[in-house]
Amino acid sequence: DLCAILGNLLDNALEAAKQIQESEKRFVHLTIRRINQMLVIKVENSFATAPVEKDGMYITTKNEGGLHGWGLKSARTLAEKYDGMVQTSHTGNTFQAVVTLCF
Repeated sequence: DLCAILGNLLDNALEAAKQIQESEKRFVHLTIRRINQMLVIKVENSFATAPVEKDGMYITTKNEGGLHGWGLKSARTLAEKYDGMVQTSHTGNTFQAVVTLCF
């Protein structure tokens, strides 16, 4: 479950960051910390185009077929399995996803 959460968040972050033309503005930061009985995972990344939201959820901007748009939903479902949550936000050209898991 932890690998699925990390894989989904990092896949999204890398895909968004690689769309930035200037390499010096491209970044992905990963922080994992244990705070008391919680595991906190934070992924921050740069992006070129602001994420699209609909009904409080981010939606995929990919046009090709396939299973797109399930990464954050999957991470949320898995986090809830461990009495946790996924919080997302974006400001300027930085997207942030924070996952908290209780153990």
